[in-house]
Amino acid sequence: MRLRFKRRKRRVRMSEKSGLPAGAAMYVGAADEQESNVTTIEYSENEAQMRGLACDRAQVWKDRKDGRKCWIHADGVSDVQAMHELFECFHLHPLVREDILNTLHRSKVEEYEDSLFLVMKRLRFERDTLSIATEQISMVLQANRLITFKEQADGFLKPLRERILQGRGKARQMGADYLLYVILDMIVDDYFPVLEALEDAIDWIDEHEMSHPDQETLNTIHVLKRSTIEFQKTVRPVRELVKTLVSTDIDYVSEPVRIYMRDVYDHIVAVLDDVETHRELLVNMMDLGLSIISNRLNEVMKVLTVLGALFVPPTLIAGIYGMNFEFMPELRWPWGYAYSLAMMAASSALAVGFLRLSQRRIQSPRQRAGLDRVNTSRLKPADDPVPSTGRK
Repeated sequence: MRLRFKRRKRRVRMSEKSGLPAGAAMYVGAADEQESNVTTIEYSENEAQMRGLACDRAQVWKDRKDGRKCWIHADGVSDVQAMHELFECFHLHPLVREDILNTLHRSKVEEYEDSLFLVMKRLRFERDTLSIATEQISMVLQANRLITFKEQADGFLKPLRERILQGRGKARQMGADYLLYVILDMIVDDYFPVLEALEDAIDWIDEHEMSHPDQETLNTIHVLKRSTIEFQKTVRPVRELVKTLVSTDIDYVSEPVRIYMRDVYDHIVAVLDDVETHRELLVNMMDLGLSIISNRLNEVMKVLTVLGALFVPPTLIAGIYGMNFEFMPELRWPWGYAYSLAMMAASSALAVGFLRLSQRRIQSPRQRAGLDRVNTSRLKPADDPVPSTGRK
């Protein structure tokens, strides 16, 4: 499995906010600025209509008592000027404004005097690089309206928008807190394809690469392990967020919606259990790959050692008779050359015999008997796996 690494996009980092006062709204995230698109949906149990944003209606939406709800959604938050105008329309708290523009925040939930603020992370798996891409979705829940801010402009929430306009589902019958639950559920459900993609990559390496791992295999395992850690780091705060919504008495979340939130919490727990299993598998695969490579190197060193041992006696003999002394009787023998070659061959044969004897001594009795490999084809399940106790 070959990886194609892409150059990272330039990001506005948190360090660039150093020295600014608390609540200073400055965009932190990908440096490519995109135009913000704001849509508004007013809906009730019987009707729904989508329109553009009008700031003069913000107070009307806040004070109305006729049961109509409103969903204001902003795609793209890098346009700071447009975001400031939207913040002023709804008089959002300065700390909320700062957190919306800071797309590097961890998932969290905070309750303010007039609203409930949430930060969620959506995940996407990059198959080319086996990495995890994150996107921030911020939500402000008030009595009868929900304001959402999405970091990137795409069609992720388009199916929900169409369901509301067409009157499908329970969103029209329920309050704005139910709409908050639906978005949370969509984000959490989006974690499962990422988890399955990680599982597919791990299975592929286990089936095709672990029989003969090399340095590229270890690099791929390292990248997957880093992606798994990033997945855990992103999803773990989501569990605390949903747990707070389920167990804490928050005015903006009704009791019927809390019941739905429990299902989201169960999904988060299942995701974290699976990703922890994947992380342990990757750790074991890395250890196994290192062991196989180390054993392969030991085999090479063993061959080199045997070759060296075979050539030591002939080298010794050749070195002795290669000395230029005048009084060496064997140098003048008619069969001296053949005698030296015979000595070299005999010493090499003795060395081979000694190495084989040494290897046989260090083998286990099962290896000497040829039982080091088990023939699994002969293993058949018993007809009655549970032994009978003789009792009726």
